[in-house]
Amino acid sequence: MARVQSGSNLVSGTIANVTFVKKGGRQYARKKSSLTGERVMKDKAFEKTRQYAGNFATAARIGSVIYKALPFDMRRERWFYRTLAGEAASLLYEGKDEQQVVELLWKKYVTDTGTVPANAQPLKQGEWNGNLTTKESNLKMREAFLDRWNKQGLGDYWYKRTWPKRGKFNMHRFRDGLNSAVRQREEAANYR
Repeated sequence: MARVQSGSNLVSGTIANVTFVKKGGRQYARKKSSLTGERVMKDKAFEKTRQYAGNFATAARIGSVIYKALPFDMRRERWFYRTLAGEAASLLYEGKDEQQVVELLWKKYVTDTGTVPANAQPLKQGEWNGNLTTKESNLKMREAFLDRWNKQGLGDYWYKRTWPKRGKFNMHRFRDGLNSAVRQREEAANYR
């Protein structure tokens, strides 16, 4: 893809067989793609693509159900939802059916972590959890998300710095730690 060296008049879209794209504040030009939405929806060559897209749509719905069940103070960061949807997608890609995935994730992130205090009404799937995190549920939730973090190959150094064992989840420190861990992983991949 060629980078366009032009003044302040940036073009976006397709002209003839050249497509202009803006990425990171810069403009690039590339050859127009022959791929169309209709071809992706009907061509047998894209059958797996359609299957994975359907699985991810299902995973997004499952992630939403589990995300609603998280304690109120943990739903401030959208990365929790993305983590849950990603884990649901991974389980669906392994061949598990939707109900199995919901049960597994509900057990891992809701039942086993104690997000609903014993003296509160039991939470039904799809209901919003209005409770706050307790010290015990914070520790269990931390371990559950650390497991997912490690499966993604991010390492636990930054995770432990941003979500200390004795402390509550700190979204600002966590966002900085996540960015550092991803940057570190990308740098390692570039050196290979």
